[in-house]
Amino acid sequence: MNNVWAFRTKVAKAAKYIYANNFAKYKIYLLPASAEGSGIFSIQGTVTNKVTGNKLENVTVSYGTAANDVLTDSNGEYGFAKLANGNYTLTFSLATYKTITKIVDFGGETLVVDMELEKE
Repeated sequence: MNNVWAFRTKVAKAAKYIYANNFAKYKIYLLPASAEGSGIFSIQGTVTNKVTGNKLENVTVSYGTAANDVLTDSNGEYGFAKLANGNYTLTFSLATYKTITKIVDFGGETLVVDMELEKE
């Protein structure tokens, strides 16, 4: 399995270089947020349960249209790559949890936006 992951990592790295100017294809090759190296993501963070502190998997994190949706990985981590500077309205949603919206200002450096969700 380690050989498969190593190969997948090499393919993803090459594809991100090839598709640097085509974000739709670029994001196909992003590895789970917890597996990417630092500097890949413009906005990244971890989503946890507010009461237990457990990391939440499969939280939909979005800005703008559904085409920009990402899901948190098994470590509760998410990331958006290659964003232009500006304000973004992030929405965090998961069934049985309250949806939270947060406006953030991305200024070029990696912005960490961690979020705690609570049950409805």
